[in-house]
Amino acid sequence: MRQFDPCWGCGTDVSSQRCREMKDKKLPHEPIAGQRILVAGGTTGIGRATFLCLSKSRARLLTFGRDSGRLDQLLAHAELPAKRGLAADATRASRCDIPFLRIEPLRQRTK
Repeated sequence: MRQFDPCWGCGTDVSSQRCREMKDKKLPHEPIAGQRILVAGGTTGIGRATFLCLSKSRARLLTFGRDSGRLDQLLAHAELPAKRGLAADATRASRCDIPFLRIEPLRQRTK
């Protein structure tokens, strides 16, 4: 069975009729597989749902959240290694840069 390969532009599988029509019209879209995607707040709510959905797409994911226990559960559920998540708090303007400062060293390890 072929794995679903979602398209950025139309949200359907890249082999679908709708996706082919968008390509013919030269509308911007591309497969998610292989893309680097950062999901902020991936341990709860919409961020968690987004991360789990994208985890099936073969994208290169990274997420962060405040609760390291929930982060561990999320990564286990998505069957992804611990290097795909980090515990960080970006709820205050003074702390927003912390997760992004920590991403660069992680990026080097995931290559």
